Amino acid sequence: MPRAVWDDLVILTPMDLYRLSADKSILEQQFRSMETCLYTGVDRDEDGLWNPDRWQLADWLDPAAPPEDPGCGRTDGVLVADACLVRVTDGFRAVCLALGKDSAAWKVKKEAASLKTEFQKKYIAPKGNLMSNSQTGSALAIQNGLYEAKDQLAVASAAPEKLVRSARFHISTGFAGTPIITHALTSVRTPQLTYRMLLEGTCTSWMYPVPMGATTIWERWNSMLEDGTINPGQMTSFSHYALGCRGGLAA
Repeated sequence: MPRAVWDDLVILTPMDLYRLSADKSILEQQFRSMETCLYTGVDRDEDGLWNPDRWQLADWLDPAAPPEDPGCGRTDGVLVADACLVRVTDGFRAVCLALGKDSAAWKVKKEAASLKTEFQKKYIAPKGNLMSNSQTGSALAIQNGLYEAKDQLAVASAAPEKLVRSARFHISTGFAGTPIITHALTSVRTPQLTYRMLLEGTCTSWMYPVPMGATTIWERWNSMLEDGTINPGQMTSFSHYALGCRGGLAA
């Protein structure tokens, strides 16, 4: 069943391995699977973005989501999926270029530009306000270069600071937003907020599990509640793998 974010790793993981190793054989070996994922693994609407009727895991484990419904967070799930689709499409363009597939790269570049335009029409108001005004939504739009006009970007750049301060420096992101929220804050020239968030010690935050006795990374921000009881959601883990947990600063 097609799902954004998780399925995107078919493209993003080989790209990351290539960036770390400069080994083009990784891209060559995975090229067909990346191409198949992008062109047959995405349930698309007429505009090329995700089918809005397709249920998405979205910003999974947003701390605001009910324990029994971890996909029901603050950020619209289709917006998350569409923002990530623009990212992986542009990433596949880079893969084509790295492999010398120039004609394919040009084709994918046009597709990425079209998706970006459709995203802007669908989710970004003329003055730059984003439909899902959340830490994750703002970070996705900024880090994926989804704003076009300079005046829009000026409005967008102010959003992360407002959202972080209004949350009293608590993290408000799930799987989709956590790897990029600190990068987004740095991109809009507020690195001090990144460190302030990192050093926040109350729930929900990166440091919260430490005084609670954690020695490993938890799956949920609040796998253990402040009163010492276990999160009532059926799905929780106190030793979660690195790329699948909400605790990573980057993925």
